[in-house]
Amino acid sequence: MAFNLNCEGTAYRATPEVVDRQRHARYALAVGAAKALSDHFARPLACFAAVYLLWPVVPQLFSDPEVGLDVEHLLHAEQEFGFERPIAFEESITPEGRISQAERRRGMVFLEFQCSGCDDSGKVAARSRSLFVVREA
Repeated sequence: MAFNLNCEGTAYRATPEVVDRQRHARYALAVGAAKALSDHFARPLACFAAVYLLWPVVPQLFSDPEVGLDVEHLLHAEQEFGFERPIAFEESITPEGRISQAERRRGMVFLEFQCSGCDDSGKVAARSRSLFVVREA
């Protein structure tokens, strides 16, 4: 499957994700931010946005035959998160992702993927930017 350089602007949307306290506790334990599942957090860890913002839409990107991304040779090169306001446990965030840049250089594909998460009022509460690099065979 050949990569489609004309994929910029392709967008994906997922169903709302609840920022679940129990799921966060397991995540915090797994990444070493907690010593026990009972550890209390006032707010979700910033990196937990990968769970409710990024990963609901990334599988759509990776499996999109119109994009033709060679996932077997993909490197997750960069990741950043930004927040318009603090995120609260038990609120719903609706994630959307969009390919913001796609280019080929020196036998590699560079794909930038931006996500935004809207709250129940439709306002953007969180954002992410990812850079994926694929070495072409």
